[in-house]
Amino acid sequence: MNPLVRLEPGDAPALAMENELLRYEITHLRARLAAAEERDQRRDREVQEWRERQEAKAGKPAGDAPAAQGGTPQQTGQSGKPGHTGKSGKPGKPGKPAKAGQHRDAGGAARDDLVWLLQRLEGTPAAPLLRRRSGYRRLVETYLRDGA
Repeated sequence: MNPLVRLEPGDAPALAMENELLRYEITHLRARLAAAEERDQRRDREVQEWRERQEAKAGKPAGDAPAAQGGTPQQTGQSGKPGHTGKSGKPGKPGKPAKAGQHRDAGGAARDDLVWLLQRLEGTPAAPLLRRRSGYRRLVETYLRDGA
């Protein structure tokens, strides 16, 4: 462990500036944290409202819906948007709990996610830089150009 260093007369302004920068950074990080928490609370309210609307449409009591069982639309394979099909290609059925035997094929869902991500990356300005990497080229060749 290093011994404490004595403060030189010329170091005080630099330390004051560093202290000010750290204070600003803490303020900024606290603001980001508060914004993220607010965003999460808003999303939770929207999910709850969506669940209530789906329960009202289905005419089921709150205890029978996946929401009461702790499932979100994403966890039950539902998209949360009317007419939207999930990653499995089957339309979500709002208000109906998923049966035990109807688990999404994890490999198929992962493949769909990878294809979606590669398609998004191909449309970005960073695509030419990514194409320099052999692993990225191999993924694009395998999943996008071979009839994915």
